[in-house]
Amino acid sequence: MGIFDKKRKIRRKDFRDILKKERTRSYKYTKQERVKFEKELFGPKYGSLISEKEYKGVLRKLRKEKYKVKTRDERADIERKIKYLKRIGGI
Repeated sequence: MGIFDKKRKIRRKDFRDILKKERTRSYKYTKQERVKFEKELFGPKYGSLISEKEYKGVLRKLRKEKYKVKTRDERADIERKIKYLKRIGGI
């Protein structure tokens, strides 16, 4: 079950709370790293509401970025972020 299953838009504060409370077993991100994702990936240009379309746009941007980086470790890190965001987004 993802965050966009019931609503098409989610408030930024609710999204941040979801990231803080989310338990990650296989992705091994700390609470601070998850909140940092929200600040880095969903900056002020998205406003106070994040729609499913904007969420998918961020995932698309990450996929493009994955092919621009030079090292395999950076690619793996971006791929991990993509998988994590897809899982909590329900996409």
